[in-house]
Amino acid sequence: MYLYYSWVFPLIFRGYRHDLELDDVYQIDAVYRTRDLKNILETAWRKQSKSSNLNNENEPSLFEAVREAFGAQFGCLILLLTLQQAGIKYGLTITLPHVF
Repeated sequence: MYLYYSWVFPLIFRGYRHDLELDDVYQIDAVYRTRDLKNILETAWRKQSKSSNLNNENEPSLFEAVREAFGAQFGCLILLLTLQQAGIKYGLTITLPHVF
C-alpha cells in the first residue's frame, strides 16, 4: 500500500512544516485539467443524449459517454483495476502507474 501514496508523503511533510504555497503543489499535465476533461465529457454526454432520444431509449448512458470520451484510457484503467483487485484477492502485488 505504501507505493500508492509514496509520491504524496513529501508534500504532506512539507505542509506539516509550513503552509503550502501554490509552488509546492505538483503541476499536472494540461491534458488532465478538469476544465478540458469536463468539456470532452460534456460533448460526449450531449451526443449520447441525442442518440438516446433518436433511438427512443429512456435515458442516456453515462458509461457509454465516458467510454466514448476517454475510450482507451478508460478501458486500460478498468483492466488495471480489475487485475489489481484480482491480485489483492489472490495475494499478488500489482501497482498502478501514476499516469491515471
